[in-house]
Parts: sequence; C-alpha cells; structure tokens
Amino acid sequence: MAACRRRAALALQAAAFSIVLAFAAPYLHAESIHITAADLGLEPIVAPLRTDTVLHGIAGAMAALLAASAGASLYPQATVERYPLLLPSLGLSAAVAAGIAKETLDSTGFGDPQWGDLIHTLIGGLAGAGFIALIERNPGRGPGVGTNHTGLYAGIGVTLSVPIAAGMLQEVGIFLAKRRLKK
Repeated sequence: MAACRRRAALALQAAAFSIVLAFAAPYLHAESIHITAADLGLEPIVAPLRTDTVLHGIAGAMAALLAASAGASLYPQATVERYPLLLPSLGLSAAVAAGIAKETLDSTGFGDPQWGDLIHTLIGGLAGAGFIALIERNPGRGPGVGTNHTGLYAGIGVTLSVPIAAGMLQEVGIFLAKRRLKK
C-alpha cells in the first residue's frame, strides 16, 4: 500500500511538473513573441507586460519554491506540520532576498535598478508562497498524496529557472559587450 501511494505521489508530482512546464514554455522565447493589439486590429486596453516584468515574477515564484523545497528537506515533517506557515514564509523570504540581490546587482552597473522590478519579484514570491500554503494546508489528503512535497517544489522551481537563466545569460552578454565598447 505504501509503495502504491509513493508511486501515485510521484505521478502527481510529474503531472504538476508537466503543467508548469507547459505554462512556462512560452516564456522561454518571450523575446520572439511580438503580437500586439494593433496587430489584431484592436485597441490596447492595458499596457503590454515587458519580458523583464514577467521574468521578475517567475524569479520570485522560483525562489519561493526552491526555498520551500530546501526547507521541506531540512526540517522534520513534524515541525512542518506544527508550523503550517513555515515553508511559505521561507519561500517569501527567499523571494525578497532574490529581489533585493538582483536590484543591488543592477545598481552596480549590471543593469537598470527599478523599484517596479523588485515589486514584480515580490508578487511572484507571493504567488509561490500562496501555492506552497495551498499544498501544505491539507497534506496527505486524497489518494496517494504524501506529506512531503520536496520533489514537487523542486521540480516546479527548477522548471521556472530555465527562462530566468536564459534572461540572466542575455544580461551578462549585454553587460560584457558594453564593457568592451568602453575600452
């Protein structure tokens, strides 16, 4: 029975991983997507989201999920069950730290520091922490659902890291090109 539940939990985690990958895939090449309201013959209702804005939101969610994964593997399950906001708090704290670190890096000349970017990272972190709180709210409910969601959080967090890594590599390339031009 325990092996059956373990397999069902792994299947659930794989399904969640696939769903997140399906939603994250369009952002892998977000620079090449340039469909505007004018292209469709419509008037814009709201300003389109910049790729940078979307990446900051994804980075906040990624930081929250990876921190929750680390916390779920470091703390005993009894502690996590006793303090239901422990993992969401760790996740939100990681998103805040990631946002501050990125904007600090931008202020050293790596990019353009903006308060809006920090806010978008925090919004993504809140979304990730909300997802974690939702999952941790009723651990063990449903067929085959285990109580330790380390794999689920890590899988989604790693999936979300792909567009972030692509964006960071692009920024590093731009930064290095600017330095070469100054010399």
